Amino acid sequence: MSNLFFKYLDYRFHSKSAHTTKRKTHIDSYGPLITISRHAGCSAREIANLFYLSINKNIPKPTAKWRCVDKDIILDSAKKLDLPPRKIEYIFNSQKRSTMDEIVESLSSRYYKSDNLIRKTIINVMKEFAEIGHIIIVGRAGVALSQHVDRSFNIRLMAPINWRIKHISKKHEITEEAAKKYIDEIDYRRTELIEEFYGTKLEDSMFDIIFNCESISKDEIVKTSMELIKAKGLV
Repeated sequence: MSNLFFKYLDYRFHSKSAHTTKRKTHIDSYGPLITISRHAGCSAREIANLFYLSINKNIPKPTAKWRCVDKDIILDSAKKLDLPPRKIEYIFNSQKRSTMDEIVESLSSRYYKSDNLIRKTIINVMKEFAEIGHIIIVGRAGVALSQHVDRSFNIRLMAPINWRIKHISKKHEITEEAAKKYIDEIDYRRTELIEEFYGTKLEDSMFDIIFNCESISKDEIVKTSMELIKAKGLV
Protein backbone atom coordinates (compact mmCIF):
# COMPACT_ATOMS: atom_id res chain seq x y z
CA MET A 1 0.00 0.00 0.00
CA SER A 2 1.30 3.45 -0.84
CA ASN A 3 2.26 6.22 1.59
CA LEU A 4 -0.39 8.37 -0.09
CA PHE A 5 -3.08 5.98 1.13
CA PHE A 6 -1.78 6.09 4.70
CA LYS A 7 -1.64 9.90 4.58
CA TYR A 8 -5.28 9.89 3.50
CA LEU A 9 -6.22 7.59 6.40
CA ASP A 10 -4.30 9.82 8.80
CA TYR A 11 -6.23 12.83 7.52
CA ARG A 12 -9.55 11.01 7.89
CA PHE A 13 -8.93 10.15 11.52
CA HIS A 14 -7.72 13.60 12.52
CA SER A 15 -10.59 15.19 10.60
CA LYS A 16 -13.04 12.87 12.34
CA SER A 17 -11.78 13.74 15.81
CA ALA A 18 -11.92 17.45 15.04
CA HIS A 19 -15.48 17.57 13.72
CA THR A 20 -17.44 14.95 15.63
CA THR A 21 -18.54 14.76 19.23
CA LYS A 22 -17.00 12.24 21.57
CA ARG A 23 -18.79 9.05 22.55
CA LYS A 24 -21.24 9.40 25.36
CA THR A 25 -19.97 8.50 28.82
CA HIS A 26 -16.47 7.96 27.46
CA ILE A 27 -13.68 7.36 29.96
CA ASP A 28 -10.48 9.29 29.23
CA SER A 29 -8.43 7.49 31.88
CA TYR A 30 -8.96 4.01 30.41
CA GLY A 31 -6.95 2.45 27.60
CA PRO A 32 -5.36 2.43 25.22
CA LEU A 33 -6.90 -0.79 23.99
CA ILE A 34 -7.52 -2.61 20.73
CA THR A 35 -10.43 -4.98 20.22
CA ILE A 36 -10.65 -7.60 17.50
CA SER A 37 -14.07 -9.02 16.68
CA ARG A 38 -14.72 -11.52 13.94
CA HIS A 39 -17.16 -13.61 12.00
CA ALA A 40 -16.67 -17.34 12.50
CA GLY A 41 -13.97 -18.53 10.11
CA CYS A 42 -11.81 -15.39 10.32
CA SER A 43 -8.55 -15.93 12.21
CA ALA A 44 -8.55 -13.29 14.95
CA ARG A 45 -5.95 -14.95 17.20
CA GLU A 46 -3.35 -15.11 14.45
CA ILE A 47 -3.90 -11.43 13.69
CA ALA A 48 -3.80 -10.56 17.40
CA ASN A 49 -0.41 -12.28 17.66
CA LEU A 50 0.88 -10.27 14.68
CA PHE A 51 -0.37 -7.11 16.40
CA TYR A 52 1.40 -8.14 19.59
CA LEU A 53 4.71 -8.56 17.75
CA SER A 54 4.33 -5.37 15.71
CA ILE A 55 3.19 -3.08 18.48
CA ASN A 56 5.84 -4.25 20.97
CA LYS A 57 8.71 -4.27 18.48
CA ASN A 58 10.08 -0.90 19.59
CA ILE A 59 9.09 -1.06 23.26
CA PRO A 60 12.16 -2.18 25.25
CA LYS A 61 10.64 -1.87 28.72
CA PRO A 62 8.78 -5.10 29.64
CA THR A 63 6.27 -3.32 31.88
CA ALA A 64 5.25 -1.01 29.01
CA LYS A 65 4.55 -3.80 26.53
CA TRP A 66 1.05 -4.54 25.25
CA ARG A 67 -0.73 -7.79 26.17
CA CYS A 68 -3.15 -10.02 24.29
CA VAL A 69 -6.18 -10.82 26.47
CA ASP A 70 -8.50 -13.74 25.78
CA LYS A 71 -8.47 -16.68 28.19
CA ASP A 72 -7.14 -14.32 30.87
CA ILE A 73 -10.66 -12.92 31.26
CA ILE A 74 -12.04 -16.35 32.15
CA LEU A 75 -9.13 -17.21 34.46
CA ASP A 76 -9.21 -13.91 36.38
CA SER A 77 -13.01 -14.00 36.69
CA ALA A 78 -12.95 -17.58 37.93
CA LYS A 79 -10.32 -16.67 40.51
CA LYS A 80 -12.40 -13.77 41.84
CA LEU A 81 -15.45 -16.04 42.06
CA ASP A 82 -13.45 -18.91 43.59
CA LEU A 83 -14.71 -21.18 40.81
CA PRO A 84 -13.01 -23.54 38.36
CA PRO A 85 -12.76 -21.80 34.94
CA ARG A 86 -14.98 -24.47 33.34
CA LYS A 87 -17.82 -23.33 35.63
CA ILE A 88 -18.10 -19.95 33.93
CA GLU A 89 -17.15 -20.72 30.32
CA TYR A 90 -20.80 -21.37 29.42
CA ILE A 91 -21.47 -17.64 29.80
CA PHE A 92 -19.37 -16.94 26.70
CA ASN A 93 -21.51 -19.35 24.73
CA SER A 94 -24.57 -17.19 25.45
CA GLN A 95 -26.06 -20.00 27.52
CA LYS A 96 -28.35 -19.53 30.50
CA ARG A 97 -29.32 -21.88 33.25
CA SER A 98 -33.04 -22.30 33.85
CA THR A 99 -34.50 -21.19 37.16
CA MET A 100 -34.79 -24.83 38.21
CA ASP A 101 -31.17 -25.52 37.21
CA GLU A 102 -30.03 -22.59 39.35
CA ILE A 103 -32.06 -23.78 42.34
CA VAL A 104 -30.75 -27.34 42.08
CA GLU A 105 -27.14 -26.20 41.72
CA SER A 106 -27.41 -23.71 44.58
CA LEU A 107 -28.58 -26.55 46.86
CA SER A 108 -26.09 -29.13 45.67
CA SER A 109 -22.86 -27.22 45.11
CA ARG A 110 -20.80 -25.09 47.46
CA TYR A 111 -19.36 -23.44 44.33
CA TYR A 112 -22.71 -22.06 43.18
CA LYS A 113 -22.73 -18.53 41.79
CA SER A 114 -25.68 -16.95 39.96
CA ASP A 115 -25.54 -16.10 36.26
CA ASN A 116 -25.88 -12.41 37.10
CA LEU A 117 -22.97 -12.49 39.54
CA ILE A 118 -20.79 -14.30 37.00
CA ARG A 119 -21.63 -11.75 34.29
CA LYS A 120 -20.99 -8.78 36.60
CA THR A 121 -17.66 -10.26 37.65
CA ILE A 122 -16.58 -10.82 34.04
CA ILE A 123 -17.54 -7.25 33.10
CA ASN A 124 -15.59 -5.89 36.08
CA VAL A 125 -12.53 -7.93 35.11
CA MET A 126 -12.72 -6.57 31.57
CA LYS A 127 -13.02 -3.05 32.94
CA GLU A 128 -9.92 -3.63 35.05
CA PHE A 129 -7.99 -4.68 31.94
CA ALA A 130 -9.30 -1.60 30.09
CA GLU A 131 -8.26 0.67 32.96
CA ILE A 132 -4.73 -0.75 32.99
CA GLY A 133 -4.58 -0.28 29.22
CA HIS A 134 -2.13 -1.43 26.55
CA ILE A 135 -4.18 -4.54 25.85
CA ILE A 136 -5.51 -6.33 22.78
CA ILE A 137 -8.87 -7.99 23.51
CA VAL A 138 -9.74 -10.87 21.20
CA GLY A 139 -13.50 -11.38 21.09
CA ARG A 140 -15.21 -11.61 24.52
CA ALA A 141 -17.60 -8.77 23.53
CA GLY A 142 -14.69 -6.37 23.96
CA VAL A 143 -16.08 -3.98 21.34
CA ALA A 144 -19.13 -3.27 23.51
CA LEU A 145 -16.93 -2.38 26.48
CA SER A 146 -14.72 -0.14 24.34
CA GLN A 147 -17.65 2.07 23.31
CA HIS A 148 -17.10 3.86 26.63
CA VAL A 149 -13.32 4.06 26.25
CA ASP A 150 -12.09 7.06 24.31
CA ARG A 151 -8.62 5.62 23.66
CA SER A 152 -9.68 2.51 21.79
CA PHE A 153 -9.50 1.07 18.32
CA ASN A 154 -12.01 -1.55 17.18
CA ILE A 155 -11.40 -3.98 14.34
CA ARG A 156 -13.97 -6.25 12.69
CA LEU A 157 -12.92 -9.23 10.59
CA MET A 158 -15.45 -10.54 8.08
CA ALA A 159 -15.59 -12.53 4.87
CA PRO A 160 -18.24 -13.87 2.45
CA ILE A 161 -20.13 -16.87 3.83
CA ASN A 162 -18.96 -19.24 1.06
CA TRP A 163 -15.31 -18.42 1.77
CA ARG A 164 -15.81 -19.00 5.47
CA ILE A 165 -17.59 -22.31 4.88
CA LYS A 166 -14.70 -23.62 2.77
CA HIS A 167 -12.14 -22.34 5.29
CA ILE A 168 -13.86 -23.99 8.27
CA SER A 169 -14.53 -27.18 6.33
CA LYS A 170 -10.85 -27.53 5.42
CA LYS A 171 -9.49 -26.49 8.81
CA HIS A 172 -11.68 -28.84 10.86
CA GLU A 173 -11.99 -31.55 8.20
CA ILE A 174 -15.77 -31.48 8.23
CA THR A 175 -18.41 -31.28 5.51
CA GLU A 176 -19.44 -27.90 4.15
CA GLU A 177 -22.92 -28.50 5.53
CA ALA A 178 -21.48 -29.00 9.03
CA ALA A 179 -19.27 -25.94 8.55
CA LYS A 180 -22.30 -23.80 7.66
CA LYS A 181 -24.13 -24.99 10.77
CA TYR A 182 -21.07 -24.23 12.92
CA ILE A 183 -20.72 -20.72 11.47
CA ASP A 184 -24.41 -19.89 11.99
CA GLU A 185 -24.23 -21.03 15.61
CA ILE A 186 -20.99 -19.24 16.49
CA ASP A 187 -22.01 -15.95 14.81
CA TYR A 188 -25.32 -16.06 16.66
CA ARG A 189 -23.63 -16.72 20.02
CA ARG A 190 -21.16 -13.86 19.57
CA THR A 191 -23.91 -11.38 18.72
CA GLU A 192 -26.01 -12.58 21.65
CA LEU A 193 -23.04 -12.24 23.99
CA ILE A 194 -22.72 -8.53 23.26
CA GLU A 195 -26.44 -7.88 23.59
CA GLU A 196 -26.74 -10.02 26.73
CA PHE A 197 -23.75 -8.47 28.52
CA TYR A 198 -24.10 -4.82 27.59
CA GLY A 199 -27.69 -4.40 26.44
CA THR A 200 -26.56 -2.90 23.15
CA LYS A 201 -27.18 -4.11 19.61
CA LEU A 202 -24.13 -5.07 17.56
CA GLU A 203 -23.75 -2.62 14.68
CA ASP A 204 -21.06 -1.93 12.10
CA SER A 205 -20.80 1.65 13.38
CA MET A 206 -19.22 0.28 16.58
CA PHE A 207 -16.05 -0.52 14.64
CA ASP A 208 -13.32 1.82 13.44
CA ILE A 209 -12.50 -0.41 10.49
CA ILE A 210 -13.84 -3.63 8.92
CA PHE A 211 -11.64 -5.95 6.86
CA ASN A 212 -12.60 -8.58 4.30
CA CYS A 213 -10.34 -11.57 5.11
CA GLU A 214 -10.92 -13.08 1.69
CA SER A 215 -9.24 -10.22 -0.17
CA ILE A 216 -6.92 -8.68 2.45
CA SER A 217 -4.00 -10.61 3.96
CA LYS A 218 -3.25 -10.79 7.69
CA ASP A 219 -0.09 -8.71 7.22
CA GLU A 220 -2.03 -6.04 5.31
CA ILE A 221 -4.67 -5.93 8.06
CA VAL A 222 -2.03 -5.37 10.73
CA LYS A 223 -0.02 -2.86 8.68
CA THR A 224 -3.07 -0.75 7.82
CA SER A 225 -4.46 -0.89 11.35
CA MET A 226 -1.11 0.10 12.88
CA GLU A 227 -1.07 3.26 10.76
CA LEU A 228 -4.55 4.16 11.96
CA ILE A 229 -3.70 3.34 15.57
CA LYS A 230 -0.70 5.67 15.32
CA ALA A 231 -2.91 8.35 13.72
CA LYS A 232 -5.25 8.13 16.72
CA GLY A 233 -2.27 8.56 19.08
CA LEU A 234 -2.72 5.19 20.81
CA VAL A 235 0.95 4.25 20.29
